[in-house]
Amino acid sequence: MTGKCVIDLSLLLPGIPDEQDACVGRLTDLLQAEGLEKAHLVREDGVVDASREVPTPAAVAGEAETVFTAIAVLLDAVIADAGRPRIHGVGAGCGGPMTREAVSPLNIPAWRGFPLAARLEAEFGVPVAVDNDAKAMALGEGWLGAARGESCFVGLVV
Repeated sequence: MTGKCVIDLSLLLPGIPDEQDACVGRLTDLLQAEGLEKAHLVREDGVVDASREVPTPAAVAGEAETVFTAIAVLLDAVIADAGRPRIHGVGAGCGGPMTREAVSPLNIPAWRGFPLAARLEAEFGVPVAVDNDAKAMALGEGWLGAARGESCFVGLVV
């Protein structure tokens, strides 16, 4: 395997009926729904070296760690599947609302004000970028998807 590797995590929430490849800059993000967490190890050139998915754990108020632990285990498994290359960053697409410091996805009540980026940075020791999942979809389509090569396009999540 050559080139930098990044690992990308898409926080997908129940009720988002999307099935589109998506990316954030150099971080690939697959939006495919009904409560799935997907992780992909992606090279700088967009080649996916490993992918996995797991159902989003059911979490109620006070159980934020249940969801985070499932995500950390998923990311570690994808890194292992790819032969444990040096990871240069983690990108996460997440439903909002969110701030620079915390996410509060509407469909994960336990994650009100959850410091996702800080927790992922602490867990994996690399820079983390967290952004809105719909924006990630649009950027991804422009990078490697249906809008590749287009200077003007619209991405829509319903």
